[in-house]
Amino acid sequence: MSIPLFKSHYSIGKSILTLKPPAKVQKGGADSIIDIALDAGLKEVVLIEDTMHGFLEAKKTCDENNLQLIFGIRVNMCQEYEVEKERVPFHKIIVIAKNDEGIKKLYKIYSYIHCDQDNKVTEKDLKKMWNKKDLMLAIPFYDSFIYQNNFKYEANFMHDLTAYDPVFFIEDNHLPVDLLLKQAVEEFASANNFNTQKVKSIYYRNRKDLTAFQTYKMITNRSFGRRASIHAPNLDGCGSEEFSMESWLDAN
Repeated sequence: MSIPLFKSHYSIGKSILTLKPPAKVQKGGADSIIDIALDAGLKEVVLIEDTMHGFLEAKKTCDENNLQLIFGIRVNMCQEYEVEKERVPFHKIIVIAKNDEGIKKLYKIYSYIHCDQDNKVTEKDLKKMWNKKDLMLAIPFYDSFIYQNNFKYEANFMHDLTAYDPVFFIEDNHLPVDLLLKQAVEEFASANNFNTQKVKSIYYRNRKDLTAFQTYKMITNRSFGRRASIHAPNLDGCGSEEFSMESWLDAN
């Protein structure tokens, strides 16, 4: 059974779900993660955000609705902070708090990355702030170093993750890359005696909400270049309608 990983509107451009409690969700408005979790009979909400900004609201609304909150942040990891003054390549990792001390450490890590190190952290620096009692390291299925090393030209990330005892997430969202990437993740995890966990990233409630999600991403990711449309949004990760709670419920 996979674990649903929610993301809220606080991760701008990544989700159309909100953290509002059910009573405050207006008809025709954005869906509430709390409402979705309660409807599905969940006892806990795993929230993986790109910022810390929504933590207090998430904690408050989960407590009010008798839901356990598991909170993590997705951050950029790089080999070195500068590579001959060229753009520094990076990949994503997820740092999850295990307890209240872990939340304090999340704030410290987040502040260090975004205030001191231009939105990135090296494995060496992360290790200085690490404590396995309070934190868990998860490797996302997409945007990970395994994805980069296998599917990006000249990517060659090398990290010693033994001290973190990480868990590697595996997803199936009917994307062409999923099967090959799953094999690569399983091979790496097995070779290094790391655990894997099936998960499902949830960015909207129903499959039909994909269009609304694409529209939102186009609005929040405006840039110069090819003109975007619903039929050709020019956005990575918009090729599947399976990033939905409906899809998770059907599979579980």
